[in-house]
Amino acid sequence: VEGGESRVLQGMHGFFSRGLRPIVIAEMTPRFADRGGASVSESFSYLSQFGYSAFVIPRLKAEYGPNPRKGFMLKRVEASDIEQAGNQEDIIFVCRNAHGEMSAEISYL
Repeated sequence: VEGGESRVLQGMHGFFSRGLRPIVIAEMTPRFADRGGASVSESFSYLSQFGYSAFVIPRLKAEYGPNPRKGFMLKRVEASDIEQAGNQEDIIFVCRNAHGEMSAEISYL
């Protein structure tokens, strides 16, 4: 949505208000903030009020080589990290479980 991520997420307010907490995946590009009228920080801030944390989805070939092992590590990220670097990043937002924990490694096929 090229910078409109915050507006899309806020449009889901009723969904989040009902206690539903799906995994959210978004492509965040700081330079598109002017187009969509919202910064990366606004999206992060909005989701954090519902208990979400953000992790960078690695670019598998670039970070793990042509034959990556099964699974990969997710790196926790803050909005300021993305905004300062200025790079496009694929982000997975995961809600903490009842114990405040979340997995930092996921498998892929």
